[in-house]
Amino acid sequence: MGEGRILLTRIAELNESDQFFFTTHGYETEILPLTEISLRNLSAKEIEEIKTTQWLFFTSQVPVANVLKYAHPSVKIAVIGQKTAQAVIKAGFTPTFISPKETKDMLLSTWQKIYPTQTRILYPKSQLAENGLETILAAHQVKSFVAYENIFPKESQKKLQKVLRAKKITAVYFTSPSSWHRFMAVYQESFQYPLQFFAIGETTKKAIEKSGYTAILKKDVAKISKKNC
Repeated sequence: MGEGRILLTRIAELNESDQFFFTTHGYETEILPLTEISLRNLSAKEIEEIKTTQWLFFTSQVPVANVLKYAHPSVKIAVIGQKTAQAVIKAGFTPTFISPKETKDMLLSTWQKIYPTQTRILYPKSQLAENGLETILAAHQVKSFVAYENIFPKESQKKLQKVLRAKKITAVYFTSPSSWHRFMAVYQESFQYPLQFFAIGETTKKAIEKSGYTAILKKDVAKISKKNC
């Protein structure tokens, strides 16, 4: 028995593993990216900071290649998960630290226990990222800069309206709070029919629940599928 039709909202090229996962668990999939990424041209100052920092922190695979082409071969690198680690390896570097769980809180808390000595850290991020990392690591010399912009294209907004109007999807999968908020901006207009919401991790799940909706973690999908058998 099929589980329904799920909308995947990541950038097109990042959906392959999610598509395989949900198909394996009985879902039909439909892809509609709610994000468009635009890499920034780095300034001379930012390039110099990349060359001289002791640590680089990556919470996304997006800026990895563009940043590491300027990095010193001996730079230490902390990453949020395996996909970001693979992007680092593909760029010719080896991650020094990989978070045991793919959340920013776990990345920072675990890293601090292993590396308590004060150091210089550089954090390339999107324009949507808050200053939580900088605040938590304030005991170190932390700098950050906007390496890429994460936007909601107007074309995607129109396509989402069309998808919701058709009422063929039964579930939506979100991989960031920003994708949830973008979806909600359209969903709340006039398309609020019942849907199941799935989240990649706790941060996204909390963002969904904060809006008054229920969310299921991706890792718990198998439990839902078994119940429906």
